[in-house]
Amino acid sequence: MTVARDLLDLDPALPLSDRVRRVWFAPDGSPRPWWFTPADTVDAVLIALFSKDTGLALTGAHDALRATPEGALALLILLDALPRRLWAGHDKASAGNAAARALVIDSLRQGHDRHWPPAGRLLAGLCFLRSPDPIDQERGFALVDALGRPDWLAWALQKGKAGEARLPSLNFPGTPPGKAPPLSPLSASKYPAPPPAPESPPRPRKY
Repeated sequence: MTVARDLLDLDPALPLSDRVRRVWFAPDGSPRPWWFTPADTVDAVLIALFSKDTGLALTGAHDALRATPEGALALLILLDALPRRLWAGHDKASAGNAAARALVIDSLRQGHDRHWPPAGRLLAGLCFLRSPDPIDQERGFALVDALGRPDWLAWALQKGKAGEARLPSLNFPGTPPGKAPPLSPLSASKYPAPPPAPESPPRPRKY
């Protein structure tokens, strides 16, 4: 069964939040393979499944999702990740940047991110790294660096506004100075996982 076939078999009766997260994350919370390796067949299925809801999210129609950690993560995917896949090469691909950034700030204040898998926090860091604001870029660097995944950090920096300029100043374990480490198998436990989310909701953070 192909990846595209797996996506088409997604149960349409599931709530939108669940469908979005199941497409973007594996059951163990790791990124799906198409995060890092785009494929035309996958993109065609993503367009069929989510173009309508992604467009609605950009208008604010799905803002109610931000009320829960799971919903906020799904909304972040709809605002930031999916537009870049659905409308690559067009202005609309970055139409959700401001809304995604605001969502991440709100999620950090509410502590939602502490209930996200590490790959979800990687998405949050990317929102800041794409910003032209140097302060945002530092926020993004700190968020991704805290995940303990040098390969993710290098990948995220390459996607950011000023990341490639910063790479030569960084040293990654087992990698020549100034060189980015290769992405390891995405579901492997090569790097230690961040601490688990607390059982009780954390106090809102000042941001």
